[in-house]
Amino acid sequence: MSKNVYNTEYVVGNADRRFPMVGEEVVIIFEDVTKDEKIVATNIISGTFGKIFDELDKATKEQLENAPEPMRDGKTFPKFNDRYTFIFGSKKYPEWTGKIQINTGEGANPMHPNSRVMKFLLSIKPETVIQDKMRISDILKKGEKFKCRMVSKDWKDGKTLTLIDKESIRPLGYDDLSQVELEVLGFVKNNFNGKTREELSKYITTENNVLPIEKDNFVKVYKELKENGYIRIDAEDRIRVE
Repeated sequence: MSKNVYNTEYVVGNADRRFPMVGEEVVIIFEDVTKDEKIVATNIISGTFGKIFDELDKATKEQLENAPEPMRDGKTFPKFNDRYTFIFGSKKYPEWTGKIQINTGEGANPMHPNSRVMKFLLSIKPETVIQDKMRISDILKKGEKFKCRMVSKDWKDGKTLTLIDKESIRPLGYDDLSQVELEVLGFVKNNFNGKTREELSKYITTENNVLPIEKDNFVKVYKELKENGYIRIDAEDRIRVE
């Protein structure tokens, strides 16, 4: 006899897991970006696709250099690319590292408005104003936080990897905050925007002063809001809430 399981609750993954799971939304932290030059962009020599040319043995290098330009749809395309790797971490999963890899033409300018790198940067930082000369660091700051969704990808060796869905990366917004977080943020904005951290600390520790939630929880939520960029501290040690 069939059993109705429509409203049955199941455990999805372990609460103490060390890595994100497929479908999970994760707050990620930008850590760095690296560039690898001369990445093999063809499998004209079996087993070399995606490998760094300089790390191949001498004989394979010579084979690649002497091989004809590969063809696709009747047109030749380059044998080599440059690869940019954007590296992200997560406070929730400190052992995990997420990577977004973007290939460009060998020697291509990554900051050209039509490059894949620039298109990626503009997709996650749409407020960016393009200047005549730019660095990646002008757009993306180390420690910046974003939200993304995790997806799965089947690999050639039969393994299934859990990866960042590049299209889902977006800046953290107010919609990501809980009601408690919104209450704390609103309290700080209405009462301490432009005031010093010392003034807020003194208020918190003064007996009988009113807070929106219990003091210890307020301090914890305030710290998390600051870590996630909702609350900033300026050069004069003053609290800033947009």
